[in-house]
Amino acid sequence: MRIPSVMLLGVASGLSVFGMAIVVPSMNSIAQEFNAEFAQVQFIISAYLFGLGIAQPVSGFLTDRFGRRPVMLSGFALFSIASVFCLFASNLNLLILARFCQALGVSVGTVVSRAILRDTRSDEKMTEAMSYIAAAMGVAPIIAPIIGGFLDSAFGFRSAFVVTAVMGFIVLFAMHWRLSETLGERL
Repeated sequence: MRIPSVMLLGVASGLSVFGMAIVVPSMNSIAQEFNAEFAQVQFIISAYLFGLGIAQPVSGFLTDRFGRRPVMLSGFALFSIASVFCLFASNLNLLILARFCQALGVSVGTVVSRAILRDTRSDEKMTEAMSYIAAAMGVAPIIAPIIGGFLDSAFGFRSAFVVTAVMGFIVLFAMHWRLSETLGERL
């Protein structure tokens, strides 16, 4: 059985908060690009958080019903494709919709990573593995705005979506090669 490393599961989990926070420094640039009020631009964060909020419970159900692997791969495919749509969004409404879709996809990282750990780790090893995932989720919202601010000032706000798309595709391909189905493999 091929099980992804705890580090890969941590990246998959942390990408949800990273994807949310990377655009925060770019909100003024987005407002200027789309000639929109700042209050309207804030919906790119609200839509993302709403997507995470509604998708995580559904992801849990889907992963128990259909398995860890297909849900994880489908979620990261959606996140990656939605990131590309964010990159090419021609108006603010499309960007908001694409951000919502990003969140729907990336929500699987947080939910399925924990399920995979429950499937593949004994109780003694579970605590250690969960600490790595918690660390990734704690570091991601700290470094994301720093990276996002640099990208916005150097390359424009759309570069943040290049980064999220690339990261999404890397996680997707890594999971494709490293993740076997773990549902029913409880130790």
